[in-house]
Amino acid sequence: MKGRLLTLLKVLVSVLLIVILFQRVDFGEVWATLSGANLGLVSLAMLIYGGAVASNAVKWGVLLKAQGVHAPLSSLLRHTFVGVFFNNFLPFLGGDVVRGYGLVRETANTASVAISVLVDRIVGLLVFASAGTLAALLAVQVSDANDAALVALAQAGLVVTVGLGVAFALMLSGRMRRLAERVVGFIPLLRPILPLVVKLSTAVGAYRRQPRALFVAYCVGMATIGLSNVVNWLLFEAIRTDVSLLHVSIFNPIVGLTMALPISIAGLGVNQSVYPWLYGLVDVAAAPAVAASLLMQLTIAVTSIPGGLLWAAGRQRVTPIAPTAQPSDS
Repeated sequence: MKGRLLTLLKVLVSVLLIVILFQRVDFGEVWATLSGANLGLVSLAMLIYGGAVASNAVKWGVLLKAQGVHAPLSSLLRHTFVGVFFNNFLPFLGGDVVRGYGLVRETANTASVAISVLVDRIVGLLVFASAGTLAALLAVQVSDANDAALVALAQAGLVVTVGLGVAFALMLSGRMRRLAERVVGFIPLLRPILPLVVKLSTAVGAYRRQPRALFVAYCVGMATIGLSNVVNWLLFEAIRTDVSLLHVSIFNPIVGLTMALPISIAGLGVNQSVYPWLYGLVDVAAAPAVAASLLMQLTIAVTSIPGGLLWAAGRQRVTPIAPTAQPSDS
């Protein structure tokens, strides 16, 4: 009952945001923009987005290997695409739960898989924050004018990136975690979250002696967001709207984070509201911004179809993967 209520609320949020958007944007102009889209560029964008999803599977594989789980790439690709498919219907972590559960059924290694999924998500957040921040800082440096909006985004992104980095470092370091626990203990408002922090730190601590795996996963994640940036840029090119790849590289990570909020169905409505606001900062009109957001929504949906087909085909078939030894702490 609770799950159905949450789904209904998300549908209502999507519908409400779209109704508000209808009042602010000329959808006749949006449709005209979409009708003239270059289908070749849209198809290329979808192909590259599929590559970005595959890149995420590679990143996950790096983190799994560090925990001693040597799953074949074909299996990781299958579960990653299935997770993308379920992200269309479930909240932010829903797809992660589905892909993790699928791999657990094959490996029977619940703890290591669950930890790898958690750390994969944390690394992904760091990638989103740092990639957008670096692009904003670069834009501020190369801009002829002192753009207050870009400066504010760069500053906010820097704060978020440093905050996430410090939090992750605290969770990795047992000594720093204990110090943080003492500090939190003196702050009554933070005491209720202390058990959750301890659990997260204990889980993430499994990678304390795996800095190389974390670095490689981060680098793969940066390559993934780079592919996603190119996808967004191609979609703007497809509707003949001039947006620089640098500006896309600033806004795309922000859009990704907002779409991940579990308040709507697959980010529908949220996505279409954020695009005009962000790209309006660089003088992109509302109609083409909404058109690009709809093309991105379509790209995600089409790319997720293979995941749905793989899930349907594999419901009755599970191929076990031989258990592997856990990594040594030495």
